Amino acid sequence: QNQAVMKDPMQALQGKIAGADITMGNSPGASSTIVIRGYNSINAGNDPLIVVDDAPFGGKIDEINPAEIESIDVLKDASSTAIYGSRASNGVIIITTKKGSGSDIKVSFQTTNSIATKTKTSDMLNTDEFINIVNQYGTEHQKSLLGDYRTNWNDEIYQTAFGTDNNLSVSGLALPWLPFRVSTGMYYQDGILKTDNTKRFTGNVNLTPSFFHNELRFNIGLKGTYSKNRFADTDAIWAGSTLNPTIPVYSGNDTFGGYNEAIDANGVPVTGALANAVGRLNQYDSTSDVYRFIGSASVDWNVRWVKGLRLHTTGGYDWSKGKGLSLI
Repeated sequence: QNQAVMKDPMQALQGKIAGADITMGNSPGASSTIVIRGYNSINAGNDPLIVVDDAPFGGKIDEINPAEIESIDVLKDASSTAIYGSRASNGVIIITTKKGSGSDIKVSFQTTNSIATKTKTSDMLNTDEFINIVNQYGTEHQKSLLGDYRTNWNDEIYQTAFGTDNNLSVSGLALPWLPFRVSTGMYYQDGILKTDNTKRFTGNVNLTPSFFHNELRFNIGLKGTYSKNRFADTDAIWAGSTLNPTIPVYSGNDTFGGYNEAIDANGVPVTGALANAVGRLNQYDSTSDVYRFIGSASVDWNVRWVKGLRLHTTGGYDWSKGKGLSLI
């Protein structure tokens, strides 16, 4: 069985929830979206409430490492979401992460690697067809722009994209009453468009101590994530489909970063001309760094001297910081 590198939990749910509209990001750094109760609002958003280990989660679901998830439950109807109040008007996604169990210390390492490539590009004239069309129907000026090169611009902007997802965990009993699980993960994915990639590093600590023959149980979770993204200039896709295939990628001089650009008699870029597709990618620097820390704790107490009485309380802390840079 082939297993793909999975960026976020939505990939596992796609096609498995009736009525859910799941849209995957079109680049490694793009977030996925899920709508499970329809598009009910124009301004307030349609994202469902995400609950991780009993604590509401205010971030994007792609900030959660799929390898840390034990189960996902989706609540759609009004009665099942009522406990969460108005926040659940767009539905609820309940995520339970993996916990320590058993008596022995268990060390686990999992790696998944993948290769992705483009499957289809726009139908275009090949270089010979392009030359024939220009010679047959073009003006003398257009004919003068034909060169001697055979540049496949799509080959210049697309790549075979490598992805890897690596996860290491240690779990078991630290003490007879203290199950634990500690894990770390590293995810990397290139896009098929050159310069497009994302990196994510995660760390998780789960402690689930219990006392009085499991009558009093605690669930303590600490989760940290750091994501670094570089976004490609997607306008290079259109440029790659329409640029003159008889000119080279590079000009041979330092002007415009060494990339061959359409210029007028004064050496100034022609207004409205397409920029060099490779130059668009390599000279476009748009990045983001996102840091996130989530702490959660819950207490569950089955009161033995009052039959049927169970007390449950939860609390959480959610901190995030993001910064972006765009240089064109």
